[in-house]
Parts: sequence; structure tokens; C-alpha cells
Amino acid sequence: MTGPEEAIGLLPPAATAVAAFGLDGATTVAPRPPFDAPAWRAMGAAFDRDRLWGFVAAAVTSGALECSADQRDEVFARAAATARDVLRVEARLLATVATLTAAGIDHRFLKGPTTAIRAYPQPGLRSFVDVDVVVPSGAFDAARDLLERDGGTRHFPEVRPGFDRRFSKGTSLTMNGGVAVDLHRTFVLGPYGFVVDLEGIFARADTVVVAGRPVNCLEIHDATVHACLHAVLGDWPPRLTPLRDVAELLASDQVDPDEVLRRGSEWRSLAVVARGVQLAREAFGLDSTFPLARWAAGYRPQRWERRALSVYGEGHTYRRQALAAMPFVPGRLAKLAYARDLALLSLRYLSQREGSYLRRNVRAVTMPSRPRPSDRGGRGDADSAE
Repeated sequence: MTGPEEAIGLLPPAATAVAAFGLDGATTVAPRPPFDAPAWRAMGAAFDRDRLWGFVAAAVTSGALECSADQRDEVFARAAATARDVLRVEARLLATVATLTAAGIDHRFLKGPTTAIRAYPQPGLRSFVDVDVVVPSGAFDAARDLLERDGGTRHFPEVRPGFDRRFSKGTSLTMNGGVAVDLHRTFVLGPYGFVVDLEGIFARADTVVVAGRPVNCLEIHDATVHACLHAVLGDWPPRLTPLRDVAELLASDQVDPDEVLRRGSEWRSLAVVARGVQLAREAFGLDSTFPLARWAAGYRPQRWERRALSVYGEGHTYRRQALAAMPFVPGRLAKLAYARDLALLSLRYLSQREGSYLRRNVRAVTMPSRPRPSDRGGRGDADSAE
């Protein structure tokens, strides 16, 4: 995984500056007009990628970002369309709350409105396009079946029966109306998917109010560590909205930085927290007074952490992440089941994926992957697979 400076250097400066709008301490500088048609199209593509139209509209309204009259009209039209999409997602979130609550299934909503409402001084800046919810592993199949009965259609079939509730990150279903619900068993693929304290997150909860109704979400320190996981281990190059989430949560007066470190240690994810802090600082030009900045600058990942992080970022593949996750599957029998399921994919799964994962996964489970004992200790272990 490349360093924070190199990673942020891949992002368009205009998008980075807009994503920092309204963030205390940010020193990024908005681009100056005039913008010709090719430059404006390039900026728009960057705003699309990172879902920044709420930030763009606020920056234009305040005068921080200047543009032509036609470009202003486009900005406000795109921001209005984004706001309509957000309302559709919130309606689906509330429907999902009702479905899971009626069935007695414990759940915690992630990202999206739960972060916008708790962490952002202007929640309308932070848009979202789908619903993310995590349920206990033992309730995963029941929750999925309920969503399917509500009209949800899985994007892909299960690798093998029972794989999702034991090993998967989760599954995504498109519901009636076109909004996706990402049903999670854990938070990420690869080595960091199995080390999260899943029992712990269901022992704690916070509540936010969406459209007048209470919604269960991650306790805020859990949410902060999760934001780092999402920002660091997700898309490549890093997305700016998750990095803004990291910055907003860490700067919130609701968050105790020491508690974030305790939680990160429990999740064996301190290296990811350090990386998230560094990426957010670099993206938005935050100084060393930013919470955990000095700690992150001095954090030295252990060897196993460096190896785990290496399967994310540029060039990451499902096969590499599946291989790297193997040592972290808890229990020998579970490891064998995990390897078997990846090697012997269901015919239905193969038919939809055209066999593309078969070749990759057979290689993944037959290559040597045993870590050295010295790689397995310490504060911040990792583990994951889908």
C-alpha cells in the first residue's frame, strides 16, 4: 500500500478542496475560475465519483467556489437530484428498520445518515446512495430472507450455502424502487474482516433520529474505527467522503481519542486507524493538532499488519484478500470449511460469475499462507474474507 501522500496525490485537487468545505482547520484551496468545458467536465466527473454535489453546492453558495451562471445552474440541479436520492435512501432505511425490528433481529446501521446526523455540522453536505446495516452472524440468513421477501434481489448468489453467515462480508440486495441494501456480517473483505469484535458492537449502540424515527447505529467510537476501515480498506484511490467522515468523527466533541485507540486495539485495527488519520490529514491539509495526529505519525505497524495492509489499495484482488484472510478464520475446522467453500463454488454462483472466481480461488486456497508466529501477536490484529 502506497503512502498517504502518494494516495492523496491521485485525487483531483478540485474534488479534494470541495470535500474539505466547512471542515475546521482545513487548508486546501478551491480552484479558481474560469473553467472551460473540458475542465468543468473533469471536475464534474470527480464530484460524481465522490458524491460531492452537496459540498459543491454549499461551496458555490458561500462564494468559496466561483463558476459561471450555467455552471451554477448545473451544480444546484445536481445537488437537488442528490437530495432526492437521499430521501429515497432514508425511506428504504426506515422500511428496513421496520422489517428487522418486527422480526426481533438486532441490527446497527452504518455510514450514511447515521454519520451525517451525528458528525456533520451541516448533515445535508453528506450524501449517500444505499443502506448499510450489520446484523449478528447467527441472524444473517433470516435477515437476508426477510429482505428478499420484501422484494430484494441479490446481486450475486451465495458462494456456497451457509458461506455468508460464516465467512462473508455480507451481500447486497436491490430493493423495489432501486435502492440497494448492503446487509453486512462484518465490515470489510480480506484480513481485516475477521478481527472486528462483532459481539462487542452488538453490546453497545447509539441512536439517531431519521425523519422523526429512532434508528439504531454503531456506538460512536465503533463508528469512528469503522470509518477508518471504510476509508483505508475500501476503494482505490481512496474516496473523499469516507475521509471526511474520519475527520468529522475524530474532531467531534462526542469522541474521546483515547477510547478510539482502545477500540482500535480491541479490533486489532490500530494500523488502519493510524492510516485513516494520516490520509484525512493529508487530504484536507490538517495540522498536527488534529486528534491522534502525533500518535498516527509515530505508529509503526508490526510485520503482520504490513502484510495485511498490502492486500488492499492499488492492485488489490479478491484472490489476494481471500488468501490473506485464511490465517485469521477462527478455528481449524472453520479454516478447512472456508478453503473448501472457496475451492468448490456452487454451480449457480459459477454460472453468474462465468467461472471467473474459480480459477482465482483455487489458487488462493492452494498457495501457502501460514503466518509466522511472530506475525500473530500485538495490539491491532486483523482478519477477513467475503
